[in-house]
Amino acid sequence: MTVKLSRLIAVLAVLWSGSAMADDPKPVALCEIVQHPSAYQGLIVRTRGRYNSDCLERSVFVSAECRLGIELDAPDRIAGHAFDEVCVGPPGMPWRNTVRMTVTGKFEWKPQARPAFILHATSITDVTIKRPRHL
Repeated sequence: MTVKLSRLIAVLAVLWSGSAMADDPKPVALCEIVQHPSAYQGLIVRTRGRYNSDCLERSVFVSAECRLGIELDAPDRIAGHAFDEVCVGPPGMPWRNTVRMTVTGKFEWKPQARPAFILHATSITDVTIKRPRHL
């Protein structure tokens, strides 16, 4: 009986640690994600980049190392401060701050859709804001 119980505990420990590791975000370069999207489809990833916006309706999460970016899908409770800091200034004449951040979330690739790359953010951390020099 004791042997069976210890084996059961060992099996449960392995299963629990495997499921915990599956939920750990995979750190990956943003360019790696957009260059090989099928490899990251449906995975929880952590990546760092710059959030760009035209201050009207378009925004994208990008890296200086590659041309393609990822659409960020983030609820206000997660994105609030980071998104609000991109476009500042008087109405009609916003200037753009440089906002860099680390985003963790589930990556989704829709090859036939626009946007094709979406990162459903579950957390945004390490936010740094750089103001334009003329301010």
